Amino acid sequence: NGSIMRIAPIPMYFVNDKNMYKQAVNSSKTTHAHPDCISACVALAQMTKDALLGEQKSYILNHSINFDLSYNINSSFGVGTAKEDSTGNLLK
Repeated sequence: NGSIMRIAPIPMYFVNDKNMYKQAVNSSKTTHAHPDCISACVALAQMTKDALLGEQKSYILNHSINFDLSYNINSSFGVGTAKEDSTGNLLK
């Protein structure tokens, strides 16, 4: 997935911005708009954000699978609204 190769700067720049997910989706859609590619980019962006915030490895690995990626993708395409906490983390 070529879009995942360029995802790291997104959570680095948007680490405290709840628009990080939208930016990750938009970055992927530039060349890889398939939902699986977008899901991978959103998951890696979340994992990178968690790492930047100093989370433990076990939390990072568990947290990345504890939110509904397909729902986030649908909301990013304008279908529904992603549920986020005040810091922009996706909620299940």
